[in-house]
Amino acid sequence: MCGDFPLVIFSTSNYPSSLPLLARQSLLGEEAFLAPVGTMTRAHLSRAKAILDQYAVVIILEHFEAQLVQLRSTFRWSINPDWRNGKRTTKLPRVDLTTDAIALLRDRNKIDIELYQHAAQLAEKLTGAATDALKGEKIPRST
Repeated sequence: MCGDFPLVIFSTSNYPSSLPLLARQSLLGEEAFLAPVGTMTRAHLSRAKAILDQYAVVIILEHFEAQLVQLRSTFRWSINPDWRNGKRTTKLPRVDLTTDAIALLRDRNKIDIELYQHAAQLAEKLTGAATDALKGEKIPRST
């Protein structure tokens, strides 16, 4: 299942309100980029999902290592398991939000949250397909 577009990566770990927004904006272009908060409709969401469904690789950063198999299967990349140092070099301070603030953010970002959930489901599906495609194949280590 190789889409027309190669790769999209989503994350919510560091910037929960801005990354899904940027993903929507990059999928829908200038119209979505310039749209005022709260003006995205279910039609926009449907278009963004349809575009996202064309990608060959969708990775959720929080599951990056588990979903790397998509890169191996789609692009035939050799993934060295020793590629990372195991330490996060950037960590943002935790911000405690009130229950009302969280509810407001969820309401204002409901389209983006649904798009993220769709991306997460698609990433799992693509990861499963990639894992199945590579079963029994030896993965060479990169040098």
